[in-house]
Amino acid sequence: NSTRTSLNKFTFTVSDTSATAAELNSAQALTSVAVDASNVATIEASPASALTTLYTGTTPSGIADADITVNDTTISASDFGAIDGYTTGTATFTATTITGAAADIATELAGADADVIHEADIAVTVTDTTVAAADLNTIEGLTTGVTTVTSATRMTGTFAAVDEAFGHNDDALAAVNGVVPPNRISGLDNINVTLTGDPSIANIVAVIAQTGTGKVTATAPDDQTALANYADI
Repeated sequence: NSTRTSLNKFTFTVSDTSATAAELNSAQALTSVAVDASNVATIEASPASALTTLYTGTTPSGIADADITVNDTTISASDFGAIDGYTTGTATFTATTITGAAADIATELAGADADVIHEADIAVTVTDTTVAAADLNTIEGLTTGVTTVTSATRMTGTFAAVDEAFGHNDDALAAVNGVVPPNRISGLDNINVTLTGDPSIANIVAVIAQTGTGKVTATAPDDQTALANYADI
């Protein structure tokens, strides 16, 4: 009845052992009472948006331990983490790309275990405007896919972390069937750098050589302030 201002209070029990998030959302939309979905052990391939609706509104009962398959081709780090938290069952992500802040991506991929499954070669798109080198290095070790830095104009970190990140940016991988894969990290060619800690003049010079047109901000140690120490800059 289109004139009704509230939902019916029907009680539903879903007999299926598997269903999509959209199907469960459709059933839940018919009543203001939580649908009994305790028979549903598996939530089949569903987009993150439908899963968010399912678990953040009036949620059907019995799906807190359901196994979930997420079928988005690109998943945000925030959705990745939220969906992992919706269930104590297994969350399987078929996405080929994960996007978001580097720290968030590193946290989510590092937390993946037997109950959180993602593609081993998932590609990463980092959206920070300032990115920590340590986060990029962590991500590089969590996927065999390419990490692309799309928006960052500055990278921060110790000399060791920054130097490692530039090394991944310059990695020349072996050709496969005559095709040279992209470098493990891309997008750092002309990035500005802020070195933290106590970099030596030699460290600063080494980073300058890797930044292209980018600028390096660093504080030289007190014992290396003589003009002669800056000859190589």
